[in-house]
Amino acid sequence: MAMFDACGVQYHVPAAEARKEADHYIKLKLDKDGCEVKHINDVIGKGVFAKKDYKKGEFILEYDGELISRREGENREKNYSSALGSYIFFFKSPQGGKKLCF
Repeated sequence: MAMFDACGVQYHVPAAEARKEADHYIKLKLDKDGCEVKHINDVIGKGVFAKKDYKKGEFILEYDGELISRREGENREKNYSSALGSYIFFFKSPQGGKKLCF
């Protein structure tokens, strides 16, 4: 179900619509407009930054980087400077609930 703010602007994209859009971009191996890759520094490397606002549930981009175990992610996180922060994302795989991170 779509949701709207007080001005009548839709702010939630239905899951089926988001999945269809994701499949489209992934199949064509294209990135959707609205993000840019920037070099942060020599320790962190690159990061992806939004150049526009996105609706809740909207497809943004496909992650095509390294996928590691939760244990490896926790080990790497210990080596990062607290001043720089850590951008490791932990999650459970939809296929079997395996704990992973990127």
